[in-house]
Amino acid sequence: MIGALEHMAIAAKDTAALAAWYRDKLGFEVLIDGGPGGIWFVGPPGGGATIEIIPASAEPRAERARNDAGWSHLAFTVADFEAARKHLADKGIALKGEPREIAGGGWIAFFADGEGNELQIVQRPRPLR
Repeated sequence: MIGALEHMAIAAKDTAALAAWYRDKLGFEVLIDGGPGGIWFVGPPGGGATIEIIPASAEPRAERARNDAGWSHLAFTVADFEAARKHLADKGIALKGEPREIAGGGWIAFFADGEGNELQIVQRPRPLR
């Protein structure tokens, strides 16, 4: 039987620099230090949403719109939307557009990581699970 999602992988041009971005900007822990050009694992303190950062090929990044086929974004829950938004701004991270209220209550906002991968913060009145 299939269990819980363990990790997602992001291919990065500079794996060490992207791991440092998640550590320094979002407060993630480095779970596996892959060294320069190696494979890294990072995740938020306390568990959940582990990200594997793997070396990217030499091919240029394909341009895509949010709703193009394939993975769109990684979403991270926040308990206090305004505090999370302020934290991102204090770390020099600009939101992509204005935050939006979501069906059922709560808020979402999009932003990009250090290599342009789309991320989202989401606050819901009740967790999905």
